[in-house]
Amino acid sequence: MPHTPSPHAPAPQIVAACDAAGITIAQLHGDAARASLAGLPARLQAIYVLTAAANGELLTPLPGTVVDRSQLMAGAQGWRRAVDWVSQGRRTVEYLLVDGQAPGSGVSYDFGALRVPRGASRRGWALAGGLTPETVGGAIAAARPDVVDVASGVADAGGVAKDPRRVEAFIAAVRASG
Repeated sequence: MPHTPSPHAPAPQIVAACDAAGITIAQLHGDAARASLAGLPARLQAIYVLTAAANGELLTPLPGTVVDRSQLMAGAQGWRRAVDWVSQGRRTVEYLLVDGQAPGSGVSYDFGALRVPRGASRRGWALAGGLTPETVGGAIAAARPDVVDVASGVADAGGVAKDPRRVEAFIAAVRASG
């Protein structure tokens, strides 16, 4: 399971937290964590989290679209694909993860209107945000993600501990969608 560092964590803190936990992939959630991407060593994989508005519009820049002013002044076109990002000495990400504006809240957004560009990550993209055993099948049909992510949607009445029956129902719904 990926470790989510503090939203204010620079690259050295992210690396230290991952190394201490013995994990090799970090979920970069929040502006500061995403800005740390270029400073992460190649041995540490990354999941880059994007935020979607209620209407499904992506609100977070893709990792390959951030170009500094000196590159723009020199006529750079920006990073177009994951391969451009890597070929120019930049980091790419394993997955993009698209979540709603209030992660962990169970609030969804318009999955059908969501347009996640292909080629901005190595392995594809993950859908998160308001997924439950009852909604995940429709969300998969509408958005066609490579992976789904769930937390509060399979929690028990207390909202934290996972309900084994809801987890099983979620997995069954994902398998049935597919």
